[in-house]
Amino acid sequence: MISITVLIAVVAIGTTLSGADDALDHTAAINWPARRAGHLLIGTAAVIILLLISTLTDTRFEPLSVVARNTAGLVGLTALSAVLLGSALSWIAPLIWTLVAILPWMGPSEQLRTQLSSWLIQPADTTSATVCATVLAAAGLLAYALRGCPRRPVAETTPDR
Repeated sequence: MISITVLIAVVAIGTTLSGADDALDHTAAINWPARRAGHLLIGTAAVIILLLISTLTDTRFEPLSVVARNTAGLVGLTALSAVLLGSALSWIAPLIWTLVAILPWMGPSEQLRTQLSSWLIQPADTTSATVCATVLAAAGLLAYALRGCPRRPVAETTPDR
């Protein structure tokens, strides 16, 4: 359940990773790497805090470490996807990975490749799942902060008259 909940929140973040004006998003007049990194960090913190608030109710998700791991990993994967495909399609990679991870035959495992492919559903103490999520989070943060989303053709960004 936590994987799907985090996925839905991360998809919402993914749609905000580019603005309406690509020229403005790539101008040197503003320190974009710091703003982009801040955008991802604030989005990640917002999702974690919202899920943490749920602990005040009778509803319980996984331990906070799993929630943080899954959120950071999926936000990083979304950011990587946004860098490669643009913000409009940034949801594709996290959705596919989540769907693969929650397949009925996936689960906690001793095999490294299974732990990596299903890191979203591994227990909190699974080192390889944590490393995989951390690598995705760091790579996504770095790629998105430095590169941003790809520029779209002018025809897509020009307002209709």
